[in-house]
Amino acid sequence: MIDNGTPPNVLYFGCLRAGNRGHAWYAPGLRPLPSRSWLSPTLRAYIDAVFPPDDTEQVEGRYTVSHAHGFTVVAWWDRSGDSRRASNSAFVSPGRWGGESVVRAGLEAFPSIAQRMGYPLEPAGEWAAQPPSLEHIEKMRQQTKRP
Repeated sequence: MIDNGTPPNVLYFGCLRAGNRGHAWYAPGLRPLPSRSWLSPTLRAYIDAVFPPDDTEQVEGRYTVSHAHGFTVVAWWDRSGDSRRASNSAFVSPGRWGGESVVRAGLEAFPSIAQRMGYPLEPAGEWAAQPPSLEHIEKMRQQTKRP
């Protein structure tokens, strides 16, 4: 069952500032997430470029909602922090939440990220009721290799 209330915890995965290369995990207040957090080790390892829409154009701001490893992942292509192709961001919350709920909570918890983006977040659909397969992960890694 999907809860459409307000998630109690939301994390951000992506670039912290414009012109910043490299993606990391952040807690509200833009605090770096400790390496031993409550986040699933599998989700932590495979988040980068796996959950955004499977879209060769990588349209910024269109997000997918996935429920994987006990978490809800709202992910989108985002080059507002890192201009390289395959740059992406995600809001992640424990439990099964509706995408709009996680987006609202994420934008509220990370207002500087919302201001930096300069485009709205719009649903592209729910495509992964299950965690991505290893084949999908490998496909996305091959398609999004960075120089």
